[in-house]
Amino acid sequence: MVLNDVRSGIMKRNQLTRPKYAGMIGENKSREVRTLSTTYAGVRISGPRIKGGYMRLTTIGGVFNATGSVSVQVYNRNNTAVGSPVVLTTVAGVHVSTACNISLPLWIEGTPWPEYFLAYTVNGANYPRDNRLWCTSCTRESFPFFSLEQPYYRNRKWSGAAAWANWVMVSGWEGNNLTDFDLAAETATGEHFMNGLTMNVELYCDPVSSICLDGLDYSDPVALSLAHAYRYASAINMAQWLIRSPEVLRNANIAKETLAVDIQNWAIDYQKNIEFVTFNAAVGNTDCVYCKPPYSMSIQSKTP
Repeated sequence: MVLNDVRSGIMKRNQLTRPKYAGMIGENKSREVRTLSTTYAGVRISGPRIKGGYMRLTTIGGVFNATGSVSVQVYNRNNTAVGSPVVLTTVAGVHVSTACNISLPLWIEGTPWPEYFLAYTVNGANYPRDNRLWCTSCTRESFPFFSLEQPYYRNRKWSGAAAWANWVMVSGWEGNNLTDFDLAAETATGEHFMNGLTMNVELYCDPVSSICLDGLDYSDPVALSLAHAYRYASAINMAQWLIRSPEVLRNANIAKETLAVDIQNWAIDYQKNIEFVTFNAAVGNTDCVYCKPPYSMSIQSKTP
């Protein structure tokens, strides 16, 4: 209740820097086999630093050449594993997927931009199929060129199934260890191959991050007003529960009219605190939103 009202209030005067994307990255079929000579393979994800932005993996999938299992682990550019391994039960030439819920912040403190890697151990008896970022004939979009110097999320606006490219770049990755992701993150170019993997993702920004991303300091009026809003919301919910409760509660039954008046007063105080929070939220603390441009009207005089 509280956070939804705060989000709505912030967005009345602001707009998102990027529209939310939800969908798949990577082709889910390929007839060709991708033969690999490295110990590990997977994909690389590189994006701009968006404080308050997130990439959530909802499924990890893949197309491999044999029946078996493939364990995929996510790492960040600091060589740290993120979440638990996601195991794919592969079927020869058939796309399979496993649900997951892995949230990847699009900012990593102390680094200029975020990088993540999905890695699995290469098995010569079960090579990946040679799938790509997307089907060029389906999307009518040519493959973008992965470049840290000229990232394609800045070069143009992408739409449709390729709209994820407004947020991040994706490339195939191969390596012989799982401790050099910091070096791989500095590689300036990449490919449009996916090494058999696919990802269902949500790319989004949370406007509330402008208030509580770095923690709450209750000497700050905005944080204090947010705390008061939670207090009034809790009081309203509790009073409504007491009024509606089928149990015989003597004091509650006697005081129903008083509670109803209290709810009205608390709702007014709640709304005042929400409005203060949303009007004074330091949206500049994140890279998620910016102020809507002001609109003005002018009357052109016909007097010569």
